[in-house]
Order: sequence, then C-alpha cells, then structure tokens
Amino acid sequence: MTHPGKLTLIFPLAAGDAEAEFRGFAMAGQETLVHRSLRAFLPYTDRIEKVCYIVLDAHARRFDIEARLVAETHGLPYEIVRLSSATSGPAEPVARAVAKARMAGPAIVCDIDHRIDPTPFFARIAEDRATAALAGLW
Repeated sequence: MTHPGKLTLIFPLAAGDAEAEFRGFAMAGQETLVHRSLRAFLPYTDRIEKVCYIVLDAHARRFDIEARLVAETHGLPYEIVRLSSATSGPAEPVARAVAKARMAGPAIVCDIDHRIDPTPFFARIAEDRATAALAGLW
C-alpha cells in the first residue's frame, strides 16, 4: 500500500549474470556500496515508504543477501525483489521488478555506484505529485 506523500526508493542490483560477483556489498572506504548509496537519502526517511532492492535469485542465495541487508538499511523498511535471470540492460531489471512486485506510486530509481544529492528529486515530487518516477542520469 502506498502512503500519500511517500515514495519507493529502488536500487537495481541485478547486474551481470549469476556467476558474476555481487557488487552491492563491495567496500567503498569503510562501508559497502549499498550502505553508502542509501546514506544520502537518510534526511528524507519520513518521505520513504520502503526501499526496494532488485537482485538476481542466484545472487540472493549465493551471497546471503537477505540476512546481510538487515545491517545495511539504516532501519528503513525494505523489500527484496528477486529476478530469476540476468537482464539485457539497465532499465530491464527495474521494469521487471515493478511488474513482479506490482509497485505503484512515486519512486526514485538510483544506482549504488554513485553518490547523489537527492534533494532535487524530493523537491520535484513535492512540487508535482503526479510525478511517477525519477531516474538519475550520469
């Protein structure tokens, strides 16, 4: 259920194939990429309904993603959407996960490889509630 004024934060982590290493728990300084990427959004936790992590099912099993995310999510509610197979490009995992999880409402899609200032995203959504999704491009 989507709460008015709240959004879903989507992190596609299903890159590569099942044999590739899972990059979400790679270290960036003293923290994992997952932890670092979410940190920028902490000032906005009152506006985040949940965080959605999109992972390959094979990675979820091989790297114990569910157990490890508990320590990485800063206490925010989260959902893991598992995809059964690798995807052909960066937009496909998001499209498949949105359909699979039947997501609705505003969302921000963000890559874990980059640190961004999410202030403009939240400002845009507050300004126009009809905004359905925002994707950072770099």
